[in-house]
Amino acid sequence: MKYFFIGKLCEHRNGVCEIMKPCKNGAHCQNIDTTFKCFCSIGFKGENCIEREEFTDPESVRMTGDGFLTFSGDYLPHSSSLADEVIKFSISTLEDDGLIFFHGQTDSVSGQGKDFLAAALNEGKLEFSFELGRGSAKIKSTVKINDGQRHDIVIKRKGKEGSLEIDGRHKSYGESTGVLQMLNAVGDIYIGGLPNYSLMTGDRYKSGFVGCISDLEIGNSGVLNIVTGAKSARNVRACEDE
Repeated sequence: MKYFFIGKLCEHRNGVCEIMKPCKNGAHCQNIDTTFKCFCSIGFKGENCIEREEFTDPESVRMTGDGFLTFSGDYLPHSSSLADEVIKFSISTLEDDGLIFFHGQTDSVSGQGKDFLAAALNEGKLEFSFELGRGSAKIKSTVKINDGQRHDIVIKRKGKEGSLEIDGRHKSYGESTGVLQMLNAVGDIYIGGLPNYSLMTGDRYKSGFVGCISDLEIGNSGVLNIVTGAKSARNVRACEDE
């Protein structure tokens, strides 16, 4: 159900979210003109986040392009320029573009010119990027992976050098410019999207991932229980709930 203002109610300085509180079960509510949009907490779905969402496989989630998951940045401390940083995950999608993984600054700080590490789809190919302060590395896959099939991804960084691997056979390499080796990122790790693309990425990324993400490993975490291990979540669905 949508709520619309009529008469004097339109003059109220608050929106639907503040007056009607339409989003339930801990959902985030966003005012949109005279209506609203709910961003459901994990385990709920529907326009008002009332319906239950069951996850039969907690290591696999479906992102819808308007949500995200957050994990502690402690999984990827960037504490040494000599350490190998490894991130693994599997995805399936039919979309051309979308942010899959992002680690940068806190959500209230502009990411313009700041250090970050990210993986995203760009025109159907996987793109692994990172910034150390003197120019970003941008490593792109040689094959498209937006065919709806499952693809296993491994991205690695050590100092200014990085690599990505798809399905154990398609490999690409690159490095950032300059001499800096350390990556300074202090915010949470975001999976599948962000609360504010323009601010947090300096307009580098503009949309979230649409498709399934599974078997996520960050550093030495092992395969994560995405459903119970996330710090927070918005609009996350079960992969089997198409």
